[in-house]
Amino acid sequence: MSREIVPLILLNLSLPAISGLDVLQHLKSSAAIKRIPVVILSSTKHDSDVNACFNLSANSYILKPIDLHLYQNMVTNVALYWLRLNEFTHSSEYAQEVFV
Repeated sequence: MSREIVPLILLNLSLPAISGLDVLQHLKSSAAIKRIPVVILSSTKHDSDVNACFNLSANSYILKPIDLHLYQNMVTNVALYWLRLNEFTHSSEYAQEVFV
């Protein structure tokens, strides 16, 4: 079975059963996935939320638009930046580190 490196994680800060901050902390504490960029999506821009996310090594914090069309544009732009413009290592050294 081949394993692929997930290039990006979009994480909603407000989840129904668990805190998005708890998920972020778990993601960034896992050696297997801590280098994968995590973009936080939130409906609030409280300084405490923003600071907590960056303190847990979030790579970006984005306020979610309410309008569906604007939301779709935001997701497209996030994907364009992180998956096309941003440099991300896909080297075999990283893959070995991730899957050891």
